[in-house]
Amino acid sequence: MAVSTFTFIGSVNPLLYERNEPVFIDVDKYWHMDSELLEKAIKENNIKAVVLPHIYGQVADIEPIKELCEKNNIYLIEDAAESLGAYYNKRQMEMEKLFILEQ
Repeated sequence: MAVSTFTFIGSVNPLLYERNEPVFIDVDKYWHMDSELLEKAIKENNIKAVVLPHIYGQVADIEPIKELCEKNNIYLIEDAAESLGAYYNKRQMEMEKLFILEQ
């Protein structure tokens, strides 16, 4: 599973508990997962899911990561705990979906 290097430990502990080895993906200048580094990691690792946290009330750039996941048949799990009140494409994040798991 791919996880951002900049996240709360609660995004990683469940993976470790289930004996999954996280693949850490570095962040961009806005503290969100870097989609280019994710693409490289997908090519080099057997990634079955991506945990994408939204940090500091800001929404990560979802579209390129979503496209990578769809192209490679990878689950996308968005951690929106820190994005309450944030907007993405003119819609509030918490109004978008209650639980987000996409493949």
